Amino acid sequence: MGNGTGSAGRVKLSELKAGYTFRAGGAAYIVLEHFGNGGTGVIRKEELREDMEFGRDNDWKASDVRKFLNGVYLEGLAEAFGAGNIAGHTVDLTSLDGLKDYGKSTDRVSLLDIDQYRRYREVLNGCLACFWWLVTPDSTPSGIGCSDMLHVAPDGDVGVDMCVGRMYVRPYFVLDSSVLISAAG
Repeated sequence: MGNGTGSAGRVKLSELKAGYTFRAGGAAYIVLEHFGNGGTGVIRKEELREDMEFGRDNDWKASDVRKFLNGVYLEGLAEAFGAGNIAGHTVDLTSLDGLKDYGKSTDRVSLLDIDQYRRYREVLNGCLACFWWLVTPDSTPSGIGCSDMLHVAPDGDVGVDMCVGRMYVRPYFVLDSSVLISAAG
């Protein structure tokens, strides 16, 4: 394995610090965190070009965004990184008001939840000039309802909006830390 430096200036993902931006498959990604299990959490730096309705309600498991990210979008990631290098990860669907109606989900691509957003806020390299979805619902059917989701505003503030509204998406996923990527960020 050597020092991790591959051909043509490529390095192992594990060698990049949190906040480092790299390009692959025509998109830029930000390294968020290296995990002890050999995985690295990354998020797409730019929002996807199209804004999306979350779904008919705020249940991630049945959402339009989840279907897209773990379908068509995942296929593109598999081409860029190799399907075996994208790990399934657990998504905590606890609502902002602390209800656990939706439990957890295992996905290969998701959105950040509110706790992840707070943890990674400083390495997200500022905010985008758009509103983007988080995976955390405002409440659930056993609370005040299932029509609202959390989002991040252009100034970095977290707000609530109806899940049938349209927002942008920043995919989050976990890559095998041994993946070679271009050293030029």
